[in-house]
Amino acid sequence: MGSRRGTPSSPSSSSSRGTDISISGGWLMLLSTLALAIGILLVTIDGPHEKHVEELVKYFRYGLWWISLGIASSIGLGSGLHTFVL
Repeated sequence: MGSRRGTPSSPSSSSSRGTDISISGGWLMLLSTLALAIGILLVTIDGPHEKHVEELVKYFRYGLWWISLGIASSIGLGSGLHTFVL
């Protein structure tokens, strides 16, 4: 009996929700920029971490290759070879 499922939320709670989204979006942008800056520094500065960075770049390129193939296939740019083979 104590729950209010059918009543609309108060205006103050809906405005705070919008503020939470903008704050979390700001944190996402800040963390993304920080991660990008650290990544650029790791790639450009020589040192003992260089072989690990090269391996991560290879994994990233491999994943990006398969994602791009999936997108190309989903929009109809596939060869249809898999249909013939099956």
